Amino acid sequence: VHLVDIVRKVKPTILIGRSTHASWFTVDVVKTLKDGVERLIILLLSNPSKLFEAHPEDIWKWSDGKALIATESSFGRLEM
Repeated sequence: VHLVDIVRKVKPTILIGRSTHASWFTVDVVKTLKDGVERLIILLLSNPSKLFEAHPEDIWKWSDGKALIATESSFGRLEM
């Protein structure tokens, strides 16, 4: 079972990254989540930041600017 399949079935409104599986939140996962909600929330809380499930800038692009993104580590300014 892949994460995108779980997102399709469960239709969550938030994803919380604590897995330390780098790149686990793929473009397909984010777009599937986006399709089910008006405003999605993704929390990237894995540490260190190299183990984040996705990069905040990628999430922003993949969600068409609809994601509220919070991180535990600083990534600097997100260009919108």
